[in-house]
Amino acid sequence: MKLYRLMFLLAVATILLACQSAAPGTPESRASIATNTPASGGSGTATSVDEWQRFSSTEGGFSILLPARPKEQRQPVNTAAGSVEAIMYIAEVKGTAFGAGYSDFPTSALEADSQAVLEGARDGAAKNINGTVLDEKPIELAGYPGLEIVIEMPAGAAVPGGAMYRAQLYLVGQRLYQVIYVALKADENPAEYQKLFDSFHLDNPPTPSSSSSTSAAGLSLKDWIEYRSAEGGFTVLLPAEPEVKTQSADTAAGTVQLTMAMAEAKNYAAGVSFNEIPSKASGDPETLLAGGREGAAKNLKGIVVSNKPIKLGAYPGTEFVVKTPSDLIYTARLYLVDDRLYQILFLVPKEQLDQFDVQGFFDSFTLLEK
Repeated sequence: MKLYRLMFLLAVATILLACQSAAPGTPESRASIATNTPASGGSGTATSVDEWQRFSSTEGGFSILLPARPKEQRQPVNTAAGSVEAIMYIAEVKGTAFGAGYSDFPTSALEADSQAVLEGARDGAAKNINGTVLDEKPIELAGYPGLEIVIEMPAGAAVPGGAMYRAQLYLVGQRLYQVIYVALKADENPAEYQKLFDSFHLDNPPTPSSSSSTSAAGLSLKDWIEYRSAEGGFTVLLPAEPEVKTQSADTAAGTVQLTMAMAEAKNYAAGVSFNEIPSKASGDPETLLAGGREGAAKNLKGIVVSNKPIKLGAYPGTEFVVKTPSDLIYTARLYLVDDRLYQILFLVPKEQLDQFDVQGFFDSFTLLEK
């Protein structure tokens, strides 16, 4: 079984459990999956992320970067909420599958809680492959709720050594979008799945209703203000005018001056810090970023529950989540811009995390032109 086929089966399973969540109390349905293996996706050799091409689906209302021309796959699925058509566009390159697709739920699904639908989609994917959910986090796209998930697939004849399934799911009105990356563990490439996820774009999405967003009333980014730091060379959205402090910090490479702009509310804090990297510490960017991540976890006496490499233009970075013993969630992005380290930080109690558009806060960080 090629990963192309596996990806499509996962997409169908995701829809099944999502729709089951949309119609609680209804016995679980199973899709009637065609037994024939669909035609293989594009088999191009463009493995460099710089060579990817943008694919657009007018019917689906989205576009995405893919490493090869995708094949379209359609499958009717009988679900607890009614009949749903799964539409996926999948490209397979050197054994790794990249794809995106969508399904329109029946009207009855609109009455369901969006979080329950997304969690049902997550459970459907994991159950279909007897996989284990390793990581998940709430995300948002154009004001609509989403869920990013990582599932580990056990080793077998089809997936020697096991495989990793990574996906971003978005519920836009009654339409469920899935952006999926499936690779053998030995072939997984963070630059590839990050490029795939970051490139997904909705074309003229409808304005979400107040119930569509995972952000609580009064905590939407539309109420935040733009903070501009001429000294730091950046702008970012913050919930209030921040308190700005500069202090010295002794490090193994020498003393650094750390400037922090932090806005703190009753139950959360958001901010940005920056400092120059001492010349003695200059070296491999990955090592410097990893040190920053590990230092944050040690400082908080917490554990890193997820991390992934990211980029800000051409500049390297890392995004990670630390859980503290007191059940606080510290989410951060670090960027190494020439000889300067930027930290974009968000701290909130675990039970309140889904009330905030953390992804939107991170994405609002922009470097000023020099």
